Amino acid sequence: MRKLLIAILFVVCAANISAQKNPFEQFTEMDGVTSVYISKNMLSLFPKNAKNMNYGGIDVGNFLHKLSSILILTTEDKNIGKRMVSLANNQVKADNYELLMRVKSDDDDNVNFFMKGKPESIRELIMIVDGSDDESVILQFLGDFTLQDIQKMTEGFGKD
Repeated sequence: MRKLLIAILFVVCAANISAQKNPFEQFTEMDGVTSVYISKNMLSLFPKNAKNMNYGGIDVGNFLHKLSSILILTTEDKNIGKRMVSLANNQVKADNYELLMRVKSDDDDNVNFFMKGKPESIRELIMIVDGSDDESVILQFLGDFTLQDIQKMTEGFGKD
């Protein structure tokens, strides 16, 4: 009986560990995808309140110290891009993310920001870019930050 309980505990722990794996990691080693992962240790090397750290019009410099990681995936391969965007959209639907902002540009780029957590303690922010020029981008910010942090970060979005 004791062996059975230990076996069940092992299976439950293993299931929890595999369930916590980042679903976007499958794209990190894929040909045709540019992948950038920045760990908490690397983020700690940036000065706090770093100025002019813009990525695609998004200023991440003011809240880097609140992040545990950043994952950026980008591709110009139409098929891979569809898979990336589809996975991201399925992820936000299945895990009840909240849509924060939707932008549709004049050249038919679609950009969506989703959050997971409460406004005063957001654990994850995902930006999904479905570009009209076959470029697709997924940005995933993990950490503990607020809606005010996101507001400051996105003030320059679309002003490039």
